[in-house]
Amino acid sequence: MLYPKIVIKIGTNTIQTNSHLNEEIMFDLAQQIYRLKIMGHKVILVSSGAIACGKRYLSNLPSWEQKIGLQALACLGQPDLINMWKMIFSQFGIVVGQLLYENYDFLENNENYLSTQVCLEELLSLNFLPVVNENDAVTRTEINEMRSFGDNCQLALCVAKMIGANLNIMLTNVDGYLDQNGQVIPEIENVDYYYGKTLNQSKSANGTGGIIAHLKAAQNAQQNNITTIIANGNRKNILLDIVQSLQCFDYQRRHPFTIIRPLKS
Repeated sequence: MLYPKIVIKIGTNTIQTNSHLNEEIMFDLAQQIYRLKIMGHKVILVSSGAIACGKRYLSNLPSWEQKIGLQALACLGQPDLINMWKMIFSQFGIVVGQLLYENYDFLENNENYLSTQVCLEELLSLNFLPVVNENDAVTRTEINEMRSFGDNCQLALCVAKMIGANLNIMLTNVDGYLDQNGQVIPEIENVDYYYGKTLNQSKSANGTGGIIAHLKAAQNAQQNNITTIIANGNRKNILLDIVQSLQCFDYQRRHPFTIIRPLKS
């Protein structure tokens, strides 16, 4: 098997509509992850969305009380996010475990690093599904300006490096990296070029990362022998399409997506 361990990062705008979780899309993604696990892949899910989930509680507050911090929004929204994933995956007989991390936990000479790694590996060995998010409630940086993991793109990469995964799939609400005509670029070799080209691109409305965060993570992934995929999570069976296209040479893609392969030695 070419990709025994897969990290799947799901962006805020993939699973939410108007600050409400889209259960239909989440069910479809969960079903695909179930099928990947049946095929023998070990999967870790990195899910954004806690802050956006928390925003729906503001509708019950007077306008003068709605100036609430993003950390507090994450506290309100994270239970909704994990409970929805737990409920949906239970329909496939999959038990999920919630893990909330800071970037500090992934410093290799930090005492937390080994315990973090052992925890993830143990969950995978027991065939549970780790669902990972940044611990926004205690993050040491301003979420809206210097977010530690960039809408979880860097977090997904850190997890992939830690457990030795060589495939990092980043799902968003676009079909991949788009050229100036709105067409998907199917494969990118020189990430540095495209990263510099898009530095002034605005981030998405609900998320905190955007294509810049995806490319920044892909830069690091290239140097660590990790294949990166940027794809539209709203496409039917997109995860299965990606994995099959990577493992079968003559497989024809059903959906567009962008692939960024490791640097050739």
